[in-house]
Amino acid sequence: MKKRPRRTPRSRKILGNKIIDYFYNNPHANSNKEIMEKFNVDEASVRKILSKELDRRFKNAQRVRKL
Repeated sequence: MKKRPRRTPRSRKILGNKIIDYFYNNPHANSNKEIMEKFNVDEASVRKILSKELDRRFKNAQRVRKL
């Protein structure tokens, strides 16, 4: 496996946005393993990025539902 590059906070945020876009725009290929290989990140990073986004969307849906 290739060595992963060091990432700055800004590049991590950009990478997170790319992972989220890929996850939602490619439903046929959105397993953690495929995302890990495509973006050269570890599994923990993928899980953390996706769970944070899903939690944000869930809380937003609940907030909208209460209004």
